[in-house]
Amino acid sequence: MANRLKRGLTALAVALLTATGLAVSTPASAAGDAFTPPPPIPKASKADRTSPKAKSPGVKGHPDLRPQLAAGQRKLLAGPYYFYGVAQQTHTTGTTDGVMANLVTAKPWVDSAVKDDHSLAEVSIQDTATGHAVEIGYTVDPGTFGDSNPRLFVYHWVLGVPQGYGAGFTDNAANPINHGSLLPYPLQKSFFIQRSGGDWWVGYDTAWVGRFAGANFTGGFTSGTETSGFGEVATKPGTSHTTSCSDMGHNGELGYATNVNATRVGSAGVHDITTNAWVNGVQTVWVASTGTAVPATGVYEANPSVTPPNPPTNRTMRYGGPGWNSAGTAAGTANAC
Repeated sequence: MANRLKRGLTALAVALLTATGLAVSTPASAAGDAFTPPPPIPKASKADRTSPKAKSPGVKGHPDLRPQLAAGQRKLLAGPYYFYGVAQQTHTTGTTDGVMANLVTAKPWVDSAVKDDHSLAEVSIQDTATGHAVEIGYTVDPGTFGDSNPRLFVYHWVLGVPQGYGAGFTDNAANPINHGSLLPYPLQKSFFIQRSGGDWWVGYDTAWVGRFAGANFTGGFTSGTETSGFGEVATKPGTSHTTSCSDMGHNGELGYATNVNATRVGSAGVHDITTNAWVNGVQTVWVASTGTAVPATGVYEANPSVTPPNPPTNRTMRYGGPGWNSAGTAAGTANAC
């Protein structure tokens, strides 16, 4: 992966669908926008295992999306370029300590032989003042995991510094799903993050995967000022490629509002600290971030789902696309470069 969030992480995620947190047979599902809160957080167990800090964060991470959201522009950071389809919400400090969304896990084609590093989707929460952040999602990253299958990943940032895939993460031994686990596709599942007992827990489907200890975050991390979900494609680090050939989302389907096959981020919600309850109806900012000042239709697109066949909602986004052709001069074709 490539060095993505340099300071503020945006992170809700990715290949998503809609509604209940239960699997559906196809990302073309036009199910409603039902909201199902995550399960209760489990107690820590002596059987839980903590991963050591990574010797190198690798290329995982994204540059701060804040300054580029309105313009939909790419940001160059030490070589890689990043391309997004984003939905996000800002929060007042001390009000929000969790985020969730239903994502459809996809298997986007990645041009790992030539241009690109990975294609992923995720949810995340961050404190934009400190650069602390927690993420969970799925990624297709041949260089990191050795294959082109979608795998669950967890990640965190401390003071704007990426800590590495799975580094400093304590696995919940009661749940067989862990960082790096192969995920079924295309299936809709819930991805969620919540702070409890001083630690930041992350979950998938109907169970908690594990936690990042609160002590990991220098100076403390008790609430988030930004929650987000997005799809992302990144070019290889150390190369001069400024366009990508890889698919974003399911089968490179474009994320325009009326495309029932487009991948979705759905049923987004946040955890309210005051009421200690999950709240739906997340207000989002819709961005088509394609690497150009003016979003290039046909490359990557992100749109709110406000037209039929889906009901109007401020909690669902359609995103995706096939990327550019090999020359980087026009929109490409899904599953090819």
